[in-house]
Amino acid sequence: MKVAGLSQWRRGSSLDTFRVGPRFPNKQSWSHQKPYIVTCQSLEDRRTSAEEEQQQRVILRQVLVGLERDKINKDDDRQFYSIPRLVNHCDTHFREDLQSIYSEYLGDLNKINCRGSEAVDIDDIVILDIGSSFVSHLPPEISAPKYTIIGHGMNAEELSKNPCLSRFFVRDLNKDPSGWALASESVDAALCCCSVQYFQQPEKVFAEIHRVLKPGGVCIISFTNRMFWEKAIQYWRQTNDYGRVQLVKQYFTSIEGFLPPTQVQPATRTQNKLPLQMQIERIFEPLSRGLGTSRDPFYAVIAYKSY
Repeated sequence: MKVAGLSQWRRGSSLDTFRVGPRFPNKQSWSHQKPYIVTCQSLEDRRTSAEEEQQQRVILRQVLVGLERDKINKDDDRQFYSIPRLVNHCDTHFREDLQSIYSEYLGDLNKINCRGSEAVDIDDIVILDIGSSFVSHLPPEISAPKYTIIGHGMNAEELSKNPCLSRFFVRDLNKDPSGWALASESVDAALCCCSVQYFQQPEKVFAEIHRVLKPGGVCIISFTNRMFWEKAIQYWRQTNDYGRVQLVKQYFTSIEGFLPPTQVQPATRTQNKLPLQMQIERIFEPLSRGLGTSRDPFYAVIAYKSY
């Protein structure tokens, strides 16, 4: 397309900008009149703007305010995570509990996400693992190629060594929490293990989770009391485990379209135990932790996207 009087063209990051001279140039006026600017958005940028507007409508309120989002280490997260860490960040008991939760809530995805009376074929089930690494803690029965498992993380080398993943992408969710390269309503389940404490813009991240989840899709957020202390947000560092559970619940309730969130425990933690026995274990858990004999505490909060 030709533009009359076009003297310079520059493509910006968000706008296609045309620098246009005077409409009726002549030798006398051309050198004295300043060019004016006409801008027009590309189709891609219009789509991005529409997604951002939709996200703003989905976010009902801001959960964190002021310094609650701050970190001790304010250096670029990409630099901090540039060195691969091929280690587990939680103990064996935690990982076993998480697998139990995944088996319980992901094993029935083909029954939950149904279209009419017909169940979804298992090959069509897509799982998004947010904040993933070289391992996803999924049980053996939930793996590629039967399931499509998309990994997100901060280190490509770690993700490339994860045998569960069908594909992956690297993205700094603190700098770019929105606009993931995933279609709306394309994911059956979103998982996030031991990473929620690092989100500085959790409202936008959870709005994006809501966008990519299919109606009836489930989101499972799990965590323990371990963390990179200098990279966790201030609110997470200053509260206790109970407060962290409530905080994650607030992340869900701040987004329009999630059903009420629930804290869940694996059946192995509660089966064949009397209420009094469970209460005694909770009382003595701090003492065991102080002696270095306790297991990593397990917390998981789940919520479903409404139909």
